[in-house]
Formats: sequence, structure tokens, C-alpha cells
Amino acid sequence: MPDVPSTVVSLLASLDEADLLKMKSSLEGDRARVDAEAARIGLELEQVGEALTRKARPTTKQQRSTGRRPTRPGATQGRIMDAIKRIPQPASPAQIIADMEGRGIIGNRGTIHNAIARLVKNGELDRVGEGQYQLASSNGSGQEPHENATSSASGGYEWQDASTPIDGLG
Repeated sequence: MPDVPSTVVSLLASLDEADLLKMKSSLEGDRARVDAEAARIGLELEQVGEALTRKARPTTKQQRSTGRRPTRPGATQGRIMDAIKRIPQPASPAQIIADMEGRGIIGNRGTIHNAIARLVKNGELDRVGEGQYQLASSNGSGQEPHENATSSASGGYEWQDASTPIDGLG
């Protein structure tokens, strides 16, 4: 049986020199593309391997229990504030959650409810009805005070029971 490479070389040698130069240039281009593709595949393989390693050993207690990375403190509150600014007010927690989920932000509903309560406590949101929230008014005139509330030096209201005289009125 004749040597295959020498037969191929003999056939190629019978071609015109210009055709051989074109073929050589085309094959060099093909080799460069294949080398680039091999490098890209090697990088992707390395990245997938690293991701599998990370997935196999979560680094924090929260990651071990939930599989999710922890968020920075206050991140949920910031996302709630962003959501409530985008939707008509007053808004319910369900509307806030729907807006966040519509933007690809998936959170634990209990965490979101707790964050809303903290925002109300911090004065960033006002509770205007059962399950209804809006941005806190900047001038403090969001809601009328109760009849047994007196103005305090801090700008808020202090509650007194009905039997306590208000500012020397009794």
C-alpha cells in the first residue's frame, strides 16, 4: 500500500503554485479560528469548573442554608423604596413584591414585609391604611394627629391618655 501522505503531497504538487498559496492562506486562517475557539472553550470549561467548586462548598451560613448569597444590610429596604417610587401610591406589599419580581428581584416575602415595617419605623414610609404604604411626607404633614396627641420638640407627636391634661389645659 502506498504511503498516504506522500500521495497527497504528490497530488498537491501537481497543482498550480497560485492555487497552493491560496490553499495555504485559507488553512492558516482556519487554524487561527480553531485555535481561538479552543482557547474560548478552554476558558469556559475553566469557569464552569470554578462555578461547580463554589456550588459544592458554600462559604457562609446563609449560603449553606438557602443556597443564595447574602445581600448587604439595607439592600431589601433600598429595593422596596425604588419599587414604591415607581408604582402608584398608596401601595400594598403585594404590589411592591410584584414590581420587584417584574424587575427580576426575587425575595423572601417575609423579609420584604419585615423591611417595610422597618421603613415605617424609620419614618421613610407612612402606613396610610391596612396594608397600604406610601413615601413619607417630607414636611411631616402626612397624617392628622390623633386628638390625644401633642406636638413634641422633635416635630413628632407624643401620645397622652384622655385623663392627662394637655399642656396645662386641665
